[in-house]
Amino acid sequence: MSKYISIDIGSENIKILLVSKSENDSSFKILAKSSYPGAGVKSGYISNQKEFLDSFQKAIAKFESNHRIKIDEAFFSLDGYGIRGEKISTGQPIAAESIAEYDLEKMEEKALALLRRINNDEIIEKQNIKYIIDGFEHFDSPLGLAGKKLHGEYLFITKPKNNLNILEDSIAKTKVLPISFSPAMLASAQSTLSELDKKLGCALVDFGAEKTSIVIYENNRPIHYHIIKKGSSDITKKISIEEKIDFAKAEKLKKALKFEKKVEKIIKKELEDLAKKVSQEIKKAEQENILPGGVTLVGGGSKIVGIEDIFKKELSLPIKKASKSIGDQVTDYHIAYGNIILGLQEEIQESKFKLPKLSSVGKFFKNTFKKLIP
Repeated sequence: MSKYISIDIGSENIKILLVSKSENDSSFKILAKSSYPGAGVKSGYISNQKEFLDSFQKAIAKFESNHRIKIDEAFFSLDGYGIRGEKISTGQPIAAESIAEYDLEKMEEKALALLRRINNDEIIEKQNIKYIIDGFEHFDSPLGLAGKKLHGEYLFITKPKNNLNILEDSIAKTKVLPISFSPAMLASAQSTLSELDKKLGCALVDFGAEKTSIVIYENNRPIHYHIIKKGSSDITKKISIEEKIDFAKAEKLKKALKFEKKVEKIIKKELEDLAKKVSQEIKKAEQENILPGGVTLVGGGSKIVGIEDIFKKELSLPIKKASKSIGDQVTDYHIAYGNIILGLQEEIQESKFKLPKLSSVGKFFKNTFKKLIP
């Protein structure tokens, strides 16, 4: 039986998850899970390295002590305002009678060159959305297919290099080796979205404390990834200002099962504003009114009473919240759980094809940390 550790670094908390998996079973069993106060993290990225390192080391030490386990390596997620999803389209004539590796490599080079015209950040994920051969769409590998013109669409997910450097240096000092790093929303999708919804087309919206993240899927592939600079704490601040009360009291009012009329009006307006921002992202992805899998809401903000009705009215799409439990995990740890699923899938793919991983910076970091750790 194999055991895996996953760490989800949020703006307010550091969540650590320990699971086990037997060779003959595809599901995971949760052995331990804990959430600890975080510090030095603003909107998903490290803003104060000293504060973050102190809180992170304390979280690791407490988890190890409480659960009598040594954390040597772990799956990590990448999150924050700086993360951007860029959709790149390009095409070229097919060199021979059928598509070869050469054609795909050349087209990826062209796509990367186009990306670098608008974005020089570190690539943390690359997804092939689809290929078009002489006007016909293909969602699997086009190798060996005949045609004259090949067109490709890619989704590049990037994060500022300075953010990654700070994260690299911070984690290296804890002596915990990263197995892989996954974009948080792709990890979350692994544990909250069904394969059917991802195939039909759906959106996942994580309404967090300081930001809201969205990823849109079609044909089992992410086609859009974006961070919205609005979180549930903005609603709390609005209530605090309008009602002239402190933040803690405003937070309690926001989480109530029933609102006073004035508070209800404030919350409704803020949720409508967020729903409009989500709608704009769905329009950018050209998926307006055509997401049969609907919109799934996760995150602390998704627990606000009335959010489903407001989103349904604004988006004109099916709206649902992630189940309280999915398999053997709980939605409060959806990112940490998805980290493990996604990371293991990537390792299997590497082993199968014996190719360097293009979709994650985790292996690069892991090798680098071995040199940095004293």
